[in-house]
Amino acid sequence: MLDKREFDFMAEFAQPFPSSVFLRLVGLDAGPGPRDQLCAWASAILHTTTTGAQHGDVEAQTAARLLAGQYLAEREPLPAYYRDRDARIGKMDEQDVQRSWLLPSLGMGIEEGLQYDVPAAAVAFKAFNRSLLEDWGYNYLDRIYTAPYLAFGDVDAAVAEVEHGLANGARLFVVRPGAVYTEDGWLSPGNPRFDPIWARLAEAGVPLIPHVAEVGGAGLEKYTEHRAGSASRPGCWPRSTSGWIGRPSSTWPTAISWACS
Repeated sequence: MLDKREFDFMAEFAQPFPSSVFLRLVGLDAGPGPRDQLCAWASAILHTTTTGAQHGDVEAQTAARLLAGQYLAEREPLPAYYRDRDARIGKMDEQDVQRSWLLPSLGMGIEEGLQYDVPAAAVAFKAFNRSLLEDWGYNYLDRIYTAPYLAFGDVDAAVAEVEHGLANGARLFVVRPGAVYTEDGWLSPGNPRFDPIWARLAEAGVPLIPHVAEVGGAGLEKYTEHRAGSASRPGCWPRSTSGWIGRPSSTWPTAISWACS
């Protein structure tokens, strides 16, 4: 690439390089053939458009999933600690890991596609959180902590998820770092509309972690629009994003001290 002085960043680096890293990490052949096949599968599964789906991409997604599943299944059975809680604790003991807290990965990309359908997002993340509870638990033996996801669009549903999480031992929650779509348009998470969510978190003394996620367009543009003293929405946004993590900002040191203790 250096010799050419120019190159297609996505096609020649951003897609193939992480694909090669992934293959090496899971012990698979990371050569050009398997790497390019993985890129093709990822494109078929993750980047189908509505128009594309009408021209056969749904079939491509299905074929890619089946092939990928078969390819990985042929390698070796899943280790017990992938699915069994006590086996996970045993692996942590083996690796001398005292405690861990886990945030979603692909789960952080779901809300972007549902952001204009607030009821659907509320239902989707209720299901996501129940699945997380069933598989991992929110707090297993005070050693493995997972983060229920909060979608702010439906305030009552989000508060209900906070209550559900607290009732099941949750010690932290997660949210994507973006504005929230409502019937009144896009609002910053610091808008007073969302005070019931912040209030319940503050009362419980648990942190809310903004985690890297798929956020674009107005979700980014409106994220910090409603700052304190704003003429349009006076007094409804903390002065810094760091204060956002546990609004009010006094919760931020709690998040840091708890995570690092």
